[in-house]
Amino acid sequence: MPNESEHHETGLIDEVEAAVGQESLTRSGENYYACPTCGQAVDRRHLDEVLHHCREGHRPLVFH
Repeated sequence: MPNESEHHETGLIDEVEAAVGQESLTRSGENYYACPTCGQAVDRRHLDEVLHHCREGHRPLVFH
């Protein structure tokens, strides 16, 4: 039986999938999805990435 933390994490993942309408990429399991706006792989474990890619008209993030 999942604990409350696992349930909360699963709920967030479900919300992200519903928002972007994309299946997970296989890169590192199900932690990534392809952003339908810019095509960048988004790591669901990083809320800052998820929120950035939810904004309309955004550009891909640049990582240094």
